[in-house]
Amino acid sequence: MVKVLLGTGFEQASNIIVYLVPISVLVPLSNCIGYLWLLANERDRSFNRIIGFAALINITFGLVLTFSFGIVGTAIAVVVSEFYVTISFFLMKRRQEIK
Repeated sequence: MVKVLLGTGFEQASNIIVYLVPISVLVPLSNCIGYLWLLANERDRSFNRIIGFAALINITFGLVLTFSFGIVGTAIAVVVSEFYVTISFFLMKRRQEIK
């Protein structure tokens, strides 16, 4: 698909897209839970802590994995940090429901 849309010079981009596929599931889930539930229920502090820690995870993993694996490492770091956000939002919502 990349070759058809962008040409032959971008063929290597399709390798990276494979690693980023989980983002297409994780981002909508985290947006639904985070924006539509946490923020709507005035959990701004929890929301900001999770996002802030995810940024630290992304930077840390990004630096380490990029030097080790190049662009693939960067893609993996992004997926790991978004996975953290989604799981954290879900656990925060679950914890609030139990109380």
